[in-house]
Amino acid sequence: MPGFLKKLINSGLISAAAVCASAAPAQAGTQSACAAAAESAFEEEDRRTAQGCGGCVCAGVAVLLVSEARKIMAGNVEGATERDACAILAKALELGSADAASELGRAYLRGFGVKHSVSTGLRLLRKGTEGGSAVGARYLADYYFDNDDPDRALSWLSKAADLGDTRARTELARA
Repeated sequence: MPGFLKKLINSGLISAAAVCASAAPAQAGTQSACAAAAESAFEEEDRRTAQGCGGCVCAGVAVLLVSEARKIMAGNVEGATERDACAILAKALELGSADAASELGRAYLRGFGVKHSVSTGLRLLRKGTEGGSAVGARYLADYYFDNDDPDRALSWLSKAADLGDTRARTELARA
């Protein structure tokens, strides 16, 4: 199992069962191949091996990591800090998660768990949105609304709606 996952499990931030469940693919018929690839990747600590099954293992672990980081940021994990959440998001970002880029970008904009950096925050939010993260586009809209740039804000809100964000769709319908 990769060192960062062992550390997260040992710290109690996530469970081994959750990691194993995240490795199970959504597509029928590929579970055994993905499980074998996951086992091999975890033993060898080699991300490329995990991606050998089409990336489902990495994607599943990344989704889990983003979910756990969001819980920490919301204050729902006792003993975990915003810094812990950002470290988890950075690992999910390494696995290619667009939502991790968006959540980490938001953390940089707010200075939660990382040093405040507007440029890094905006870059990560754009990266997340380019990767298909609706929440990244919504966070960009929020940023531009907060900074008195309604034209850019509406553009990003429209992008968030196009990517499936229901809050963005609701806000656009009111506008």
